[in-house]
Amino acid sequence: MGWTYRPKPQGKPEDYLPAEFFADAKPDTLQAVVRVKCDLYDALYLAVKLYPPQSDRVVGYVVLLDEGPQEIGYKIMCETEGPVASSAPVEVLEKLTDPAPNEWAFNWRRRCWLKAAGNKAQMSRDPDLAYVP
Repeated sequence: MGWTYRPKPQGKPEDYLPAEFFADAKPDTLQAVVRVKCDLYDALYLAVKLYPPQSDRVVGYVVLLDEGPQEIGYKIMCETEGPVASSAPVEVLEKLTDPAPNEWAFNWRRRCWLKAAGNKAQMSRDPDLAYVP
C-alpha cells in the first residue's frame, strides 16, 4: 500500500490514471470517476464494476494523488482495505452495489455518506468514525 511515482504525462490524472489501472477491463468497468480536492489531499474516487468470477458488483476505489510539476505520485486502494480518505461524492456512492463487501467497506461508505450529508456532529460522536480527516 505504498506510493508509486512516475513522470507526469499530458492531461489530467482523472483522464489517464483510471484507464491505466483498468486497461484490460471491459468498456463499462469504470462506472464513475470524480476528482475531489480537499485541504489534506487530492483524490480520485472511482466506482468500478467487477466481473465474474467476482460477480457483477460495483465497488469503490480511492486514488490519492501527489502532483508535482514533472512527476505524479498515486496510491490506489479498494474500499475493502478501509481507506481513510472518505470524501467520495454522492455521484460515486450511488453506483456502489449493496451490501458492502466487508466491514471496512461498510464503514468507509458510512463515513462518505455522512460527510456528503454534512453530518459532522454524528461523525465526531461515533468512535468508529472519529478519525476521518
